[in-house]
Amino acid sequence: MSEDEGSVSVKQYVYFALKSDATTAEEITTRLGFKPDRVGVRGARQSSPPVPATHTWAVECRKPRMTVDEQVTEVLDRIRPIANGIRTLVEPGEIEAALHIVRYFEVDDLEPEAAEDGPPESLLGWHLTIADLAFLVSIDADVDISEHSV
Repeated sequence: MSEDEGSVSVKQYVYFALKSDATTAEEITTRLGFKPDRVGVRGARQSSPPVPATHTWAVECRKPRMTVDEQVTEVLDRIRPIANGIRTLVEPGEIEAALHIVRYFEVDDLEPEAAEDGPPESLLGWHLTIADLAFLVSIDADVDISEHSV
């Protein structure tokens, strides 16, 4: 999402990822019968140490003009039908699951008071419903939140 309020711009996206050192995204796709939006191959950019560090299978929402809450809902609604498959993959412990919320705040340098005060309060809030939290617990998924100032 990109939203301007005064001198602050926010870009954000949400994704659910399954990550593994050994199980490839292709294997995860086959086992779930569900095609991801994005995959990562362990060591594709650098082999020692491997970069990326894990194989990644991800379903994401990068639609602009959506709140974090709406993006979370879209991602979780897409993976709910494969919850049993996710549980089966995650249970042995080799594959990790997480919902990732990523936000970038850009403060315009032309207004120093905005930089000191931070982004307007209307840009800061979001929540996860109890139903979404219960679903994430049921599939043994972490929640990872990354907020950056650029």
